[in-house]
Amino acid sequence: MKQSINKNRFFAGKTPFHKPIVLILVACLLLAALSITMVASSIKANAVEVHADDDSMFEVILHESVALLEQLDELLIRYEGGYLSYENDINEVFYIVHSLKGYSYIFSCNVNQTVSQKMQDFIFMLRDEPAPEAYIDEIFGVIDEYSKFVMAQLEHVAIYGEHAKDNSKEILQKIAVLHDKVEESFYPI
Repeated sequence: MKQSINKNRFFAGKTPFHKPIVLILVACLLLAALSITMVASSIKANAVEVHADDDSMFEVILHESVALLEQLDELLIRYEGGYLSYENDINEVFYIVHSLKGYSYIFSCNVNQTVSQKMQDFIFMLRDEPAPEAYIDEIFGVIDEYSKFVMAQLEHVAIYGEHAKDNSKEILQKIAVLHDKVEESFYPI
């Protein structure tokens, strides 16, 4: 005996709330599409000036970025106090750096985006294989410098309404050198 298959199971009315849920999902998708369109139209090629229309979005992203940097600073304080859970903290650092990279992308802050991408690549490597004990202090030192660098960039945008000049050479070099040193310790020649 053949059973009939309900091809429309999602809308089959399994719960009394299915219609409101669908409406909410559709509304969220429409709002997301509208937000993406608004962001895309306000971003310029290399720099963004904060306009009155962008103020609320800019403030939200600035607030979220600062909150993430504060979270990163708290993690660094835990490390200095000896309360480090390597696996959890490295995952938290990765999440923070990844989020900051995304926020930098939204407002075309190429400097922060580039630095965050390099830091993310480095932290990703550390997620797969824990760093040797000899490099832990240096790793968290670079994470601290990264945090201060991004905060300085955000402060410049908040004060002047434009991105700072590219001064990322030093931090990028430190990340690259440490990345190479740690990677060599994983795979000695």
